[in-house]
Amino acid sequence: MFKAKFSDASIFKNCVDAINAIIDEGVFVINENGISLKAMDAARIAMVSLSISPDILEEFDTEGENDVGLDFKRLSTVVKRGRNNEALDLSFDSGSFLKLTFIGRYKRSFNIPILDIKRESLPVPTPNFTSLVEVDSFVVKDALKDAEIVSDNIVLIVDDDGFKMEAKSDTGRVSSVLEKNNELLSRIEMKDRAKSMFSLEYLKNMITPATGNVTIELGVDMPIKLSYSISGAEVIFFLAPRIEQD
Repeated sequence: MFKAKFSDASIFKNCVDAINAIIDEGVFVINENGISLKAMDAARIAMVSLSISPDILEEFDTEGENDVGLDFKRLSTVVKRGRNNEALDLSFDSGSFLKLTFIGRYKRSFNIPILDIKRESLPVPTPNFTSLVEVDSFVVKDALKDAEIVSDNIVLIVDDDGFKMEAKSDTGRVSSVLEKNNELLSRIEMKDRAKSMFSLEYLKNMITPATGNVTIELGVDMPIKLSYSISGAEVIFFLAPRIEQD
């Protein structure tokens, strides 16, 4: 049994959007530490980790630990029904449904079936990243849209000049460059030059729910770690690189 209340339903909606970026089904783990999820996509090249602390919830109560398996496509459809200035109650009483209640000028409730999904034991990867940047998310979103004009991939680079996002193909080349002193680049750390190529589609889906700054950690032909906060909820993605062909 558990109950959680979000003062703003959009917080949970944005968390679901982040998860739904790479998985169709998954398991929320609810215990005294809050609500969490770790899952990999079907292709096993991307991982998402979500952590919602009780501290950001208006109310939170749980008996022991609960695993709640859900169809996130279905859940996403329901949470999109939330309206501005509505609160959201989540509750589960060991039955076969998760109950979502939107609380505004009146109450609206939805019951979503609990799926019998086994929780995966997924340790968080710890690659030896060589570079880190903290950058405004809209800059990255804009660069991804630019890159789509010429390619399905994007190359992210951190070097002495700053942070670069590049794409190229037979149809052309595009690039976005933030020099180290750019105000949109809040933080840059570099032990060594980093350069890796990634799927545009995956990165677009991962970063869409982000507002404000995102943190990107990189190496050479290594996975990317992309992390950001959703009103205090912590979202982390890992994505395997695509190796450039000479």
